[in-house]
Amino acid sequence: MYLIAVRQSLKYSNTTFKYLNTTSEYLNTTSEYLNTTSEYLNTTLKYLNTTLKYLNTTLKYLNTTLKYLNTTLKYL
Repeated sequence: MYLIAVRQSLKYSNTTFKYLNTTSEYLNTTSEYLNTTSEYLNTTLKYLNTTLKYLNTTLKYLNTTLKYLNTTLKYL
């Protein structure tokens, strides 16, 4: 009886170990996915920031152009 209980306990421990190992692998994979996603989002944010800077510069240029045209129209 005692040996049966020990055997069942060992089987349960082995199953638990396999489950924990699988869970650990899943968590590692999830961590890698999250890191990749974070890198992608950082790259995207950098791209958007650069785009916004470009648009801001373009708007400043257009504003200056409109001021110039307005001044020119006053003298016509």
